[in-house]
Parts: sequence; C-alpha cells; structure tokens
Amino acid sequence: MATYQIRLLTPKDVSRATAVIVSSFKSSPSFQIQRPNSSKFLTDTYDYYAVCLINELLNPTSRVYGVESMYNGNEVEVVKSSWAEQDLMVRIGETVITGVLSIGDLETRPLPRESICTLKHLLERIENRRRDENQDNIKFYKEQTDTEKQQYDSWVVD
Repeated sequence: MATYQIRLLTPKDVSRATAVIVSSFKSSPSFQIQRPNSSKFLTDTYDYYAVCLINELLNPTSRVYGVESMYNGNEVEVVKSSWAEQDLMVRIGETVITGVLSIGDLETRPLPRESICTLKHLLERIENRRRDENQDNIKFYKEQTDTEKQQYDSWVVD
C-alpha cells in the first residue's frame, strides 16, 4: 500500500512539481484549447508552469504543498512526457512529489532569504517564449469563464 506525506514545497522541488503540474493539466480540454502547440513546444509549456509555480512560492501570502510518495517504477510509461528522463531519474523506492496544491490569500509569512534567492535565480534562467499558446483562444476562454468565476470570489472556506 502506498503511503503519502504532504509538505510545503521548497525550491528544490520546482522541477519535479512542474512536471507533475503539466502532466496533470495536459489532458484537460481547456489546456488543449489554450495550448494547442504544447506537444511541439513542450519546453515552453513547462517554462510557463514553472514561472507560475515559482511566483506562487515567492508569494508570502501563498502556501504551495506537495504530496510525496515512493517512486514505483512505472511512471515513465504512465506520464509519457518529453522531460521524463530529466525529471524522473529517480530510483524505485525514492520519495518524489506526486501532487501539488497551492492556497492563496493567507496570512503573510516570512520567506527564508536563501529560498528567495534560489527561486529568483531559477526565474531568471527561464525563457518563457509561450510558443505553445494560442492567444485568441486564451482571450476567448477568459471572456467565457471570468464572469462565472466571479461568483466564487466571495466564497470563504472556514
């Protein structure tokens, strides 16, 4: 039986967590509409989500959690991603991030200086060219969904 642990992500988790995020969203219809060229420009897709994740990690009112589990060995066949070789180079039984959750608008917390420096350095190294996107589709999607999303902005979870 698999065991899981939930913890705050750190800068060292960015690469793995980004791969998990992209793999999770790839089958979504909205992802396919907004990023029709993702297969051709997978690094652009990866870079976009890495920037989003880093910005969330740098946000002092957000918390980004990862789910850890033991690597079971069949992940490369399941994920079938172009970055599998670089991000899935782990040994069977090693602990890896398998899920990501971000919660925003929380109480401000101090971020460790070392983490801020590492995350900013990672951010500077990313060239987010966004060739995978279709800007017209993104604009249309936002117009169609923003009104619907506004009704949820006032919801508060106790």
